Amino acid sequence: MKLIRRTFRQRINCVLFSLVLVIVCLLFLSFLRAVRYSLQLRIQAHRKDIYDTQIKISKLTLMGQTIENDITVISNSLRKGLTKEEILEPYRMPNHNAETIIQSSRFEMNLKSPKAYQILPHLSDNPKALYPSLLLSKGRSNVTFAMGVPTIKRSKKSYLKETLQNIISNMNERERQDTVIIVFIGEMKLSEVSSVALEVQEEFSDYISEGLVEIIAPDPSYYPDLNKLRLTLNNKLERVKWRSKQNLDYAYLMTYAYPKAQYYVQLEDDIITLPGFITSMKNAIHHTNVPWYVLDFCELGFIGKLFKSFDLPYLITFFQMFFNDKPVDWLLDHFIDTITCNLEKDPTFCKTNKEKFWIHSKPSLFQHVGKYSSFSGKLQRLKDKYFGNLNGNLNPYATVKSSIRTYGDSDLDKTYNGEGLFWGLPPKAGDQLQFTFKKPVVVKKFLFISENCTLSPNCFSDTSVEVLPQAIKKDFPKLKLRNRTDDGYFIVGGFDSTGVAQGSVDPVMGKIKELRLHVRKAIPHSVMLKEIKIEI
Repeated sequence: MKLIRRTFRQRINCVLFSLVLVIVCLLFLSFLRAVRYSLQLRIQAHRKDIYDTQIKISKLTLMGQTIENDITVISNSLRKGLTKEEILEPYRMPNHNAETIIQSSRFEMNLKSPKAYQILPHLSDNPKALYPSLLLSKGRSNVTFAMGVPTIKRSKKSYLKETLQNIISNMNERERQDTVIIVFIGEMKLSEVSSVALEVQEEFSDYISEGLVEIIAPDPSYYPDLNKLRLTLNNKLERVKWRSKQNLDYAYLMTYAYPKAQYYVQLEDDIITLPGFITSMKNAIHHTNVPWYVLDFCELGFIGKLFKSFDLPYLITFFQMFFNDKPVDWLLDHFIDTITCNLEKDPTFCKTNKEKFWIHSKPSLFQHVGKYSSFSGKLQRLKDKYFGNLNGNLNPYATVKSSIRTYGDSDLDKTYNGEGLFWGLPPKAGDQLQFTFKKPVVVKKFLFISENCTLSPNCFSDTSVEVLPQAIKKDFPKLKLRNRTDDGYFIVGGFDSTGVAQGSVDPVMGKIKELRLHVRKAIPHSVMLKEIKIEI
C-alpha cells in the first residue's frame, strides 16, 4: 500500500514538474517574443533616424553648395565691375510690375543645384540665373511626396487644369495634407508665365492657399542660348532645343522639390491617375524590401517615376552634365546602367541587376492622355497597357469560383470586378481560379497581374492560363490540340517571372465558355492577384 502511495506521489510530482516546466517554457517564449518585438521597434526607429540624418546631411550639403555658389556669383560680379547695389539686387524681394499681375512670395533660400555653376558655366553670367522669376508658395515641407508637374503655354490644347483636378480628386484629405504638387512653368516670356499661372490660380486658389499646390518658373537667364546647342542623335535643331530645355526643366524642378519631401514623383501636365494612387505608392514603398533607386508606376517615358529625395542631387547633376545629348528618359536609363551594370559581365547580368534597382509596379497608376505633344507638330498616341480601370471593371459577366482558400475578406469576385485584391493561402497542385461566362464570348486578350516574383514571394508561379471553347471545329489546328489538357481545356499562357500573365486567344477557337488559372505545381507561400482584365 505504501509502495502504491509512493508511486502515486511520484507520478503527481512528475506531472506537476512537467506542468511547471511547460509554464516556464511558455513564459520564456513569451519573453523572447517580447524581446523580438522590442528589437523590431528599435530597428524601425533606427532606420527612421538614419533616414532623417541622411536628409539633414543632404540639406547641409545643399546649404554649403549655396554658400559656395553665392561666393562664385559675387566674385564674378566683382570681376565685371558691378556696383554693390547691382551685386545685391538678386538677393532682394522680387518686385514685378503691374503687367505681370502675379507677385512672387519671398524665396527664403535661393535655388542652387549641385555645382551648377561649374557644370553650366552660362549661369555665372547672370547673378539672377538660379532665382525664380515667379514663386507662389506657402512653404510646405516635411511631407511624404512632392509631385512635379512641368508645363508650358501650349499652342493647341492645354491639359493642365484637367490633370491637376484629376490628381487632387483622387487623393483624400489626409493624403493632400502630406503632399505638395509643384507646377513648373517652363516659359521664358514673363507674359506667358503669368498667363499659365493665372489659369492655375483661378481654378485652384483654395489649394494654393492651403499649401497643396505651388507654382514656380525659372528666370529666363537660367537657360543657355538654345540656338547654339550641339546637334546630337541626328536630330534637327528644333528637336534638340526642345529635349535639351526639357532636361534643364526637370533638373530645376527636382532641385526645388528636393528639400520638401521624403520622395519625389515625376509627372506630366497631360496625365490621369488611379483613385488611391497615393496609398498604392506608399504600399509599394513599404513592401519593397530590397535596395532600389526608381519605383516606376507608368511604363511611358518619364511619367510616374518615384525617387528617394536624398538620391536626387546625383540625378540632377547627371541631367545637367548631359542635357544636350539625349532625352530625359534615355538619360535616366543610362544613369541606372552606370549604377548597376558591369562591363565585365554579360548583358543578362546587367538586365537582371538593373531590374532590382528600377522596379516596375503593376498595375500602372498613371496614364498619358494628351494627344498633342509639347513639341510643336508632334502627336502623342502612346498608352500604358498596364494602366488600371478608371470607370469600373469591363470584364464580361461571369461566375467566379476558386478552390484556393483566402485571407480575411479577400474575394476573387471583387478582384474580377476591379474592387480589391485576391489574397490566397498557399495553393496546392491542381487548384484553380475559374471564370465561367454567363454567355460564351470571343476572348481577344487577357491580363492577370500578381506580385513580381523577383521582389515578393506572394506571386503566382507554375500556373497556366487555360480556356474551354464552346465547340471544337473540324479545322481546328493540330498544333493547338497539343496544348490541350485531359479535361478539354487549351493552354494559352502562363505567369512570367514578373508575376504577369498576358496574351491573346486565337480567333479560330471561337466563343469561349470558361477561362481558368490552373496551378500546376504546389506553391509554398500565399499568392496575390492584383488585377484581372479579359478583353472581348
